[in-house]
Amino acid sequence: MKTKILTLTVLFTILCSSYCLAEAQFKERFIAVSNTNENNIAEVNYYLQRGGTVVQMQPIARSGESAYCYVVVRYPADVPDYVKK
Repeated sequence: MKTKILTLTVLFTILCSSYCLAEAQFKERFIAVSNTNENNIAEVNYYLQRGGTVVQMQPIARSGESAYCYVVVRYPADVPDYVKK
């Protein structure tokens, strides 16, 4: 019984440490996007072209010709931050 508990404890510790190391390799960015703001759309595309993935995308509102949403992008930590033009 003690051996099983020790084995499970070691496995759980390995699992947790590998998860923490994997999370350190990625960053997440929250970006509010409007279809009329080309700079924010370019920022989302910048991260997606460099290996990023969309974690969450939620529409917020629509007013007139503009539609707004927010996007959470997860991308590799070694990707430099986007520089707005």
